Amino acid sequence: MSRATILSAIGNVLVLGLIAMPAVGQSIDTARTPWGDPDLQGVWSYATITPLQRPTELSGRAFLTAEEVAQQNDNAATRASSERRAELTPERDLGLAYNQVWWDRGTATGRTSLIVDPPNGRLPALTPEAQEM
Repeated sequence: MSRATILSAIGNVLVLGLIAMPAVGQSIDTARTPWGDPDLQGVWSYATITPLQRPTELSGRAFLTAEEVAQQNDNAATRASSERRAELTPERDLGLAYNQVWWDRGTATGRTSLIVDPPNGRLPALTPEAQEM
């Protein structure tokens, strides 16, 4: 290798290092709610068949039995299947015409709700400030 090539490579490394320096000193500013908790708004993946809130008939139960999980998985597999198309109008059937390989029906986790706190698995009531929004 020639001396010019080596010096050029060293110069490029130094320039790239100097360009990256300002980013190192920046802090991450996490969005917060008005009461100081992290703001969890955004896009969430619902690749699960577990409901957000616990159904009232399952109150007091954090997990399903193995039989209930198997039943939930079976129900999810047939929910959007072509077997249901016979009972649909042509307009409604168009919504199910999407290739089955692209559907993500999710799987049962055994939980009765995605919400784990409060222990009842239900969304807490809105505060007066949130109701005004």
